[in-house]
Amino acid sequence: MFAPLLNATDKEHVCCVAPIGYVAAPSKGFMSKLFGGGKTEENEPVTAELETLPVSTKQPWAKRFFDGSFDTPLTEAVAGPYASALEAVRIAPSAFNHQPIHIVKVQDTFHFYMAPATKYYTWIDAGIAMSHFSEVLNETNPEMKGEWCVSATTADVKATGQTYVCSWKLL
Repeated sequence: MFAPLLNATDKEHVCCVAPIGYVAAPSKGFMSKLFGGGKTEENEPVTAELETLPVSTKQPWAKRFFDGSFDTPLTEAVAGPYASALEAVRIAPSAFNHQPIHIVKVQDTFHFYMAPATKYYTWIDAGIAMSHFSEVLNETNPEMKGEWCVSATTADVKATGQTYVCSWKLL
């Protein structure tokens, strides 16, 4: 329905990211409430009964963020003013809670990589991670201006099995 409005070709997908999370309080017939016309059994509108995945289900920093190469985990202390933006990436929603995005910090440049995956939704996860990183950085450190780029220096970073996405560098 929307693809023609966007002039999408037959080979392009129009994706929508709609994380719904878990039920805050389990109730009988949740799926029918969610997909059954927006009404409960009592015929009242469905309210927001959903919450996101607990942060404890997210991978720790040591598995997601690296300093200089994939051999050295990045700590929050070393990340410094970037720590909040990286934490936003860590707890961001991802398809099936796969958490495929890994980031390598090299000086003031952050190289974004994807873990090996076979589904195109991983690229959506990359976009979500990039958005969380830049939006939180802009909010918490507006004086730190940066830009997204494709870096020629990513060959310095061992990325076995990873797919390079792009980089954010401080201007």
